[in-house]
Amino acid sequence: MDRYVPLPPLPGRISRLNELAYDLWWSWNTGAREVFRDLDYPLWRFTDHNPVLLLHLVESERLAHAAEDPEFLRLYDRAVASLDVVRAGAGTWWGRHGSTAAPVLVCVAPAFCLHQALPVDCDGDAIAAGDFAKDASDLGVPLVGIGLMFARSYQHQRLSDEGWPRESYEHLDWSDTPISPALAADGTRCAFVVRVSGGDIKTQVWQVRAGRAAIYLVDTDLPENTPADRELSAALCQPGSDAGARQRALLEAALPQTLAALSIDSHIRVDPDAGTAGVHVPSWIAGDLAVLIERHAGEDWRDHQDDASWWDRLSLVPDEELWAAKQRLRGYLTDFLRDRARRRWTRERAAGPPAVAQGTLLDPGTLTIAVAGRITADFRADVLFHDVERLAAILTARRRPVQIVFAGRAHPHDESAKRHLHGLFSHAVDPAFGGRVAFLEDYDLHAARLLVQGCDLWVSAPAAHARRSLGVLKTAINGVPHVAIDPGARGAAACEFYRRLEEEIVPAFYHRDRRGVPVEWMAGMRATLARAVPGYCARRTVKAAAEKLYNPSAPHV
Repeated sequence: MDRYVPLPPLPGRISRLNELAYDLWWSWNTGAREVFRDLDYPLWRFTDHNPVLLLHLVESERLAHAAEDPEFLRLYDRAVASLDVVRAGAGTWWGRHGSTAAPVLVCVAPAFCLHQALPVDCDGDAIAAGDFAKDASDLGVPLVGIGLMFARSYQHQRLSDEGWPRESYEHLDWSDTPISPALAADGTRCAFVVRVSGGDIKTQVWQVRAGRAAIYLVDTDLPENTPADRELSAALCQPGSDAGARQRALLEAALPQTLAALSIDSHIRVDPDAGTAGVHVPSWIAGDLAVLIERHAGEDWRDHQDDASWWDRLSLVPDEELWAAKQRLRGYLTDFLRDRARRRWTRERAAGPPAVAQGTLLDPGTLTIAVAGRITADFRADVLFHDVERLAAILTARRRPVQIVFAGRAHPHDESAKRHLHGLFSHAVDPAFGGRVAFLEDYDLHAARLLVQGCDLWVSAPAAHARRSLGVLKTAINGVPHVAIDPGARGAAACEFYRRLEEEIVPAFYHRDRRGVPVEWMAGMRATLARAVPGYCARRTVKAAAEKLYNPSAPHV
């Protein structure tokens, strides 16, 4: 039976709604998202913002009504017209600087992660590759991404009532996600045989649209292949493993055949994470902040992401409006944590310690620290609990409390990492902390977005010579400062962090003027945002890559 079932036909007046749903461009464009929110908002939330699934579930009567609703048609027409402009590349940076005759830029990566509506197994590099593709689309750079499917083993990780991680795997429902079979020039499905390690493997290719960018993912999960070969495109393998080496060999062998089968003319390739990782700002900056920037600094802010001088305009954003937005974002985060706990209570009747650990006692008005990332055997962030009594006193202070949200995953086969995760659970349910420590389980893209936007301070304890995490970049573009703790010093580093909390961070956050605004904290937030957007945006790295590859003699952007 075919794994892929396309969406049913729509009323003629809104026939391109399907096309809009299948193009992940909607995920970072407010006007396009509004189309689906307006169509059926309860269903939009129920599907976790997946318009393809929404269109499979929405009632035909609602579609018929939408096809005659002037307000909905206004949203629909505007979104479809904008998508056409994006795909044409008209008026973009590349339209002004590039050549229409140039071959497309091919971005090769093991995985591309773009949105939770397409739940594929991924890591930080996959998110960076997805952000690279999004910014290429915004800039008008003709880009094609080539990677592996990684669809059969998307891992969920939740905690038992005793605080031990439990894994479950989501098998991709091909019909309910924004993905479709890639078609060769003759209209047939793109499929071919590749030779890896002396054996033949049958593959087929899937297409993901992201505005002007197209991403093609190679899939070996076919009945004609052996179980081992089918697993090659099931999930990311650990670096350095034999399976990981076979995955790299598969991607290298499939790359030229994919380009040939799809008649893609290109001899230019780029690694999206070759030391130049950035973040796609429209995907990760909070909508509440983007609205303020548009209102006070300029509606064209997206065109000036990499222009440092332009961001001096943030001084035009009033403190009280910036603070109100920050309060709302923190509230979204705490509401999300409580809602997840509520869902778990409904599903599993999990109450008591697990509910406390999930953040049900957190307060939306309290200074919120976030600590997140992949949890490994050498997990170091537990240095925060070096002096439990002193930390508890800071967190539970009556007038100026603090709360900490931990988030992350442990590899299913890493027992040491799982013990670290259990330790975090134990701290979260410790009455000494009064419910002001929480662990955000099943850390996915949706949860990550709420965490980096809703926290007030991002704390990390990186290993020596570790590269800067994407979490640091994502929080910074939301005006969230970062504190790195040296885990090697442990006791001394922890005590220094406690001192900074007591003497600098907490006083700045809670010192308010007559309007109830922490003026000093707002100045830091504004300065962080102004530095981070031009410094960390993927737009800058895409421009640099395009200039270097297409115009090597031109000065770097």
